[in-house]
Amino acid sequence: MPRLHLASVAALALATACAEDPSFVLRWQVGRDAADAEHDLLSVRQCSELGISHIRIITATQGTDDVVDTREYPCFPDEFAEPMGAVGGPEVGPGDYDVTLIALTRRHVERPYPSKQRVTVHDTGEGQLVTSHRLVSVGECDDGIDNDRDGGVDLGDLACRQGQPRESLDNNATIFTFQATLLGDNPAATCAGLGVSQLRVTLDGDTAGAQNIPCTTLLQSFSAYLPAGEHSWSVAGLDSKGTAVTSEITGADAKFTVSELGYAFVEIAVDLDLASFLAPFNAPLRFSAEYQPYPDAPLNRPCEPELGVLLLGATVVTLLDESGQSVATVTLVDAPMGADADFPIDGLCVDFDRPRNTSPLTWSDTPGQRDYTLQIETWAAGDDPMIAEPCFSNAAAPARLAPGISPSIIVPRTRSDDSCADCSSNKDCSVCEDGVCKS
Repeated sequence: MPRLHLASVAALALATACAEDPSFVLRWQVGRDAADAEHDLLSVRQCSELGISHIRIITATQGTDDVVDTREYPCFPDEFAEPMGAVGGPEVGPGDYDVTLIALTRRHVERPYPSKQRVTVHDTGEGQLVTSHRLVSVGECDDGIDNDRDGGVDLGDLACRQGQPRESLDNNATIFTFQATLLGDNPAATCAGLGVSQLRVTLDGDTAGAQNIPCTTLLQSFSAYLPAGEHSWSVAGLDSKGTAVTSEITGADAKFTVSELGYAFVEIAVDLDLASFLAPFNAPLRFSAEYQPYPDAPLNRPCEPELGVLLLGATVVTLLDESGQSVATVTLVDAPMGADADFPIDGLCVDFDRPRNTSPLTWSDTPGQRDYTLQIETWAAGDDPMIAEPCFSNAAAPARLAPGISPSIIVPRTRSDDSCADCSSNKDCSVCEDGVCKS
């Protein structure tokens, strides 16, 4: 509703402005305090830094509550781009008027400290310029803005909670940046897949006063007030119930010094590797395969062609450990051939165009269980895998796996000649390029 109200007021002001000759025009200035408000308003950034979106102008007969006009403008109207540009007030007759300017937030909330000035109109529509209005904003701890860009807004900022007038006055605090990686920076690993909801950062062994932050691989920051001297940190992964699922993780740089001024900048970087987890992961892998017809193709292709003549047939799926050796202790439990199938699996393309499940796959710090990849190779129907090269294969870069994920493996094209060609001419599809149907 506030946006609809704002739009209607703005439209009304515009329509009125087109049909009237303003008796006065206005140009205002804004600032954090009175001194700051003496600077010219030259850009919208000056408004946004103060959290001011619009200005409401109320014109009343001087000394009374008789309001004769109300209108709103953006805090920095287009007219202000010109050195002496101004916006129109109402067309009123001769007399004295109280003109009040009120700053509004993006949510249309009125700010305190309006600017009220007396304007004397001598002739209707004379358009005299009024430049005396100065709008002073609220303090940084009340303006709804993260002024020092540290992630804390108003009372969410440590300095404001400590009673400081500005958010940036927490520079005597220790500032921490935090960066986590998962399983040696495995791109397939996720916090959810590993069962980690939060990361607990403990300072000097005080778990009661620990800082809990979301589990993410994005850079995060927080601050703390610490006495001068030597300190240390450790990190643990917590599940959704707040129970630790990893041991306390430290590092060579886990000790740091806070200066006599009470300030330090500490960079924390940790990896939640398999050795840090209190228990191994043991769960089935669920996967399927898709085929990329050409680099950056908007859609992957199925086993049976919608365009062209290439029908995909024999498919070999191989599970590899961190040393590149085939894993023979895991089976495909819902193999289409009716019985559990050991890896590597010899099947058909259509056997893997839907999710398939393996027997439990164990992830631990034990050799052979530290990392897994999935290799998929698919040939043209009728080709012998013992003789021909596959049409689609990720053997050059097998898909990285991680606990708790259900990947759809994108298998890139490796051949488009001979039996691997989609087409021989545009007769087979709308656009045939080098044996590949592009549309």
